[in-house]
Amino acid sequence: MEGSKLNQSNSVLNPQPVTEGMAILRGPVVGQESLLVTDQFPNHRILSVNLMIARTDILATFGHGPGQVFDPSSIIVDPNTGNIFVTDTSNFRVQKFTPNFVFIKTWGSKGSGDSQFEFPGPKGIAIDSDGDIYVVDPGNHRIQKFDNEGVFIETWGKRGTGNGEFQLPRDIAVESDDDLVVSDELNGRIQKFKSDGQFIRTWGQPGSGESEFKNPLGVDVDSNGDIYVADTGNQRVQKFDLNGNFIKAWGSFGTGDGQFNGPCGITFHGLSSSLFVSDRGNKNIQIFTTDGVFSGKVQFDIIVHP
Repeated sequence: MEGSKLNQSNSVLNPQPVTEGMAILRGPVVGQESLLVTDQFPNHRILSVNLMIARTDILATFGHGPGQVFDPSSIIVDPNTGNIFVTDTSNFRVQKFTPNFVFIKTWGSKGSGDSQFEFPGPKGIAIDSDGDIYVVDPGNHRIQKFDNEGVFIETWGKRGTGNGEFQLPRDIAVESDDDLVVSDELNGRIQKFKSDGQFIRTWGQPGSGESEFKNPLGVDVDSNGDIYVADTGNQRVQKFDLNGNFIKAWGSFGTGDGQFNGPCGITFHGLSSSLFVSDRGNKNIQIFTTDGVFSGKVQFDIIVHP
């Protein structure tokens, strides 16, 4: 094990992470999984949390070069290859890594949308069953679609309030049939599309009641097709069926278990049928059943330096 991370010095994770995006990386044995986490400003890191033992690895740190990050937002894992994709927001790009987090390639640059590869701060990212990549481009109020190697396929959306239009789209999730669910932050709603960008339906409006949103950010889908939305401004999570019908909501402002201070990311863990919710203001990640029952928190106890 000489030269491995296991032989390097351990310490308490400091500063505490400012979490947003999350993804599950399967291990070589069933049950050996890691939670990949984007750790935002001022930390600028990618973390890997072992879900079985108290161990956190730093996979990436601040910088502008290959494999470095600047305010990363979202992270996904290709279920077919295990490769990892990160929206490196303030570097205006997407980065691709092996399952061991070795840099493969990057694409994107800063811009106002005249080029398909321009991102004034990419946010959400998702992958479909064909391995195609969807990137939420909020500054240009659109979704961009690429193949697995970053080759541009198509784009849709513009600023507005109509069907298929956005005001700061923030996150995206793929359903089992490759339909797409997008959180439309300033319009206070969720929109659903086919994989080619064809509009299907929308639900929600600004407010604090059932099926109403205040700055919805993170979104994900469980194995039953139910949809979960981090209703950030209302300090709660809302759950819907695949047609957008309200099922339930949970959460309130605070620091206790099941309370939030800016929930922003949400990820379904299929093996345990659990939901991981990143709570930016409280600098933690809470774990819930799909019925909204609090079941624990992710522990960032030990840091293993790269």
